[in-house]
Amino acid sequence: MEARRQYECDRKRRYRAEQRSNKKHLTAEADLLQELEWLGRQLIQRKGNREWLRRCAQDCCASVANNRTLRDQVRRYNHLTQTLHNWVHTSMTLSGASPWLHSTLIADPVARQYGYRWLTDRVFHSALAAHATTGSIDDMARVTVHANADCEIAGMKTWCQHTILVPYTRVASCLWDTFTQDDRSPMRHAKTLVSESDLFYKRVYDKLHGTNSCLLMRRYNLPTRIVFVRVFLRDDDCFPLLPHELRPHGFGWTAIEKITDDVTLYRSTVTHHAPVTTQGAISLDQTAAVFGVEPHPTSPATTLARIETNCLRNFLTMREHTTRELQRRLQRATTASDEAASMLM
Repeated sequence: MEARRQYECDRKRRYRAEQRSNKKHLTAEADLLQELEWLGRQLIQRKGNREWLRRCAQDCCASVANNRTLRDQVRRYNHLTQTLHNWVHTSMTLSGASPWLHSTLIADPVARQYGYRWLTDRVFHSALAAHATTGSIDDMARVTVHANADCEIAGMKTWCQHTILVPYTRVASCLWDTFTQDDRSPMRHAKTLVSESDLFYKRVYDKLHGTNSCLLMRRYNLPTRIVFVRVFLRDDDCFPLLPHELRPHGFGWTAIEKITDDVTLYRSTVTHHAPVTTQGAISLDQTAAVFGVEPHPTSPATTLARIETNCLRNFLTMREHTTRELQRRLQRATTASDEAASMLM
């Protein structure tokens, strides 16, 4: 009996010892797992911190680059604003004359884009005001020469008006094609420098008269009217006037207005100022030579009258040529439209 009791005591002692050993191992394993879990969290946190630091560095670099870009943009805009301010300031005259008459296109490429629009916009608004005060629709053509008391020519103005029995959009389209076409002949050469859907800028060389013209033209589409604005620039910093050249300058506009679906009113006016050389405006005798007129030896008024007569004759001849060319283009456009319509039927 005593032996059995001793056996049970030893067995329970071994069991408790085994339980304590298992508990110790389990506790150690739990501690190890907790430590591994903590290390895992630290590793994830470190990775998160590195990612956060990486994003911060990227954001900082992007911010610095954006700041540099904005500063460069501000500097460019400041330079452009100052350039345009100086350009406008030098373009304005104190005599009360129209300020665009002595405008200059500067060499700065960005400022030139603003210059194209600014110069044509001013003539366009002047054209709207002039068009609103003209109520007559009679066909007419006239030339007026403006001179001072000493018979020095300040400029001349041409005006013409007639009715065309064609839709106004077709007339405008044919005219725009005529305007934008580069003329090439032995005595006349045109080179387009800027060509956009509603604007172009070209230089025109006339060997016969020794002229070098800078023509800026823009198209304005209104609900029932299309206006073409022309500016003959006096100065262009990219193309300075050479000593042997003569430069006409002035401005004008052509309005193509809808009267009915098939009736169009054509109005056009151009103001030409005395052409200039590197020495300034040309003299009366030089103007007479341009128009093929023999100067009167003692009477400037007679010379002026001869110039005006010859100018009107040249203008009427030019208008006849322009009208024939327009009619030819309109006929061709009408024929093409009729053929296209017949093919669809």
